[in-house]
Amino acid sequence: ELVKLLQSLNDSFWNALLDYAGPDMPLGEFIDGHFLGSAGKVLLAEMIRDTEGADPSRISTAQLRDAMSDANDDLAGEAAIPVGGYKKFIQLLSMGVEIKTKTQVTRLDFSKKNVTVYCADGSKLSAKQCICTVPLGVLQSGDIVFTPELPISTLNAMQAIGMGTSVKLQLWFKKDPMQI
Repeated sequence: ELVKLLQSLNDSFWNALLDYAGPDMPLGEFIDGHFLGSAGKVLLAEMIRDTEGADPSRISTAQLRDAMSDANDDLAGEAAIPVGGYKKFIQLLSMGVEIKTKTQVTRLDFSKKNVTVYCADGSKLSAKQCICTVPLGVLQSGDIVFTPELPISTLNAMQAIGMGTSVKLQLWFKKDPMQI
C-alpha cells in the first residue's frame, strides 16, 4: 500500500512538472504550490533529494523539467542502457590509457608538471593528467590529501553537496562510438 502511495506521488510530481509552463522557480516552491498536505510535500522533497542529490530549494524547476522532457523525447519510453552495459564505453574511451582499479588512493600531488598518485599499498603512479572519480563521501571524509590543497571554494562546495541514490551518466559523441 505504501509503495503504491509513493509511486502515485512520484507519478503525480513528474506529470505536474512536465506539464508546468510557468516561470522558473526553485523546485521546493513548485512542490509547495502544487501539492497539498505536509506529509506528501516532505516525502516528495526527500524523494527529490535522493534522486537529484540536492535540496529542492536549490534545483531549477525549468531546468529539471526541460532535462526530463528532452530525455523522454530521446528515449521514447525505453531505458538508455548501452547494449552490453557501460563496460564497452569505458573500454572505448580508455584506449591507450592506463586505468588502475581497486586501489586505495591516499594522496594526489599535482604541484609539479605531472600528477603523482600515492596509493595505500605504497605504489605510486605519475601522469600528465589524472581523473579522480572517487565517491563524494570519500572526498568529504578527507581521506585523500591533495597537494596543493584544493581551493576553499571547492572544499566548501564538496561539503555542501548531498548524496543521492541514483547514478546519472550523459555522454555526447559527434560520431557513433560503436563505429570507431
